[in-house]
Amino acid sequence: MKNTIKKLLLTLVLISPAYATINHTIPEILAQTDKMAKVAQAILENPEVSDTDIKSLVYRFVLFDEKIYGSALAFNPDVLSKYPRLSAEKHNGHLLYSPYMYRKTPSSLSFINIGHIRPNQGYDYTTKQWYAKPAKTSQPGWSDVYIDTGAGNVKMLTYSVPVENLAVFTFDLTGSQENKEKIQALKHKFKIKRKGSLKR
Repeated sequence: MKNTIKKLLLTLVLISPAYATINHTIPEILAQTDKMAKVAQAILENPEVSDTDIKSLVYRFVLFDEKIYGSALAFNPDVLSKYPRLSAEKHNGHLLYSPYMYRKTPSSLSFINIGHIRPNQGYDYTTKQWYAKPAKTSQPGWSDVYIDTGAGNVKMLTYSVPVENLAVFTFDLTGSQENKEKIQALKHKFKIKRKGSLKR
């Protein structure tokens, strides 16, 4: 089963420092997010999945494009007991585990587990819009702009994709005016496309 996880991780786009400078469009990043969520789902079929496996997943995705500020895989607290090798911690009566890779500087990455709550680090992600809404609706979508205090520590927007009832896979963009305008344009385009489909 461990070899299966390694094979799944190898199916992801091969990453190199040079590849990280490629400037994908946001729709291309969204498409890759969906692929990564499917890989995450396949990996989580194995109860022996490890911290290293999950860290590798979010690490590879942040390197997919320099516009990606960070990426997380936030687990449903109710399923964490099925994964004994993951370093989940209990907070307010439930387990938390959300490995997060982000760009501490433009040229360096940093890693934390959002579910490991310490002074000035981590938080109960189940209360946050970026996790709670997709976990409840089983639909992907964008968060509002927020300041991610305790993790990324910048103003950002998060796109979240539910991974069955197991977890939520995310990527973040900084909450710059340019990014906000791009996301609004995408949402508007989607609404128009959806209305056109309904008319047919």
